[in-house]
Amino acid sequence: YGMFDGEPRAGQCVQQQQESLRARYELEAAAEAKFEDEDPEAVIMREFMKAAQQLSASELREFVEDHVSSELAAIRRKPAEQRAQAFRSLCAEWHPDKCPAIAGLATEVFQRL
Repeated sequence: YGMFDGEPRAGQCVQQQQESLRARYELEAAAEAKFEDEDPEAVIMREFMKAAQQLSASELREFVEDHVSSELAAIRRKPAEQRAQAFRSLCAEWHPDKCPAIAGLATEVFQRL
């Protein structure tokens, strides 16, 4: 402590800040490591949700409509025996319970499908 009781020295403040930053970095690294074992589909969905939070409502709606349209086009190009399962997977992906962060939009997409 410095000249006045209760006042930390400058070196101690820097050390505390460094320890705080180190602890925060370790927590972030641990959080990322937790997701490394995650399946690729879950990683994609998490990244999508992070990106979706940065879009306005109209931009998000446009993006989702384009995405669903492209998925439907890809399903149409699949062999007939694979189409039903692909369509069910797309419906499951857009079920409102699977997309709670955008439940209203997910409900619209799910009903449209």
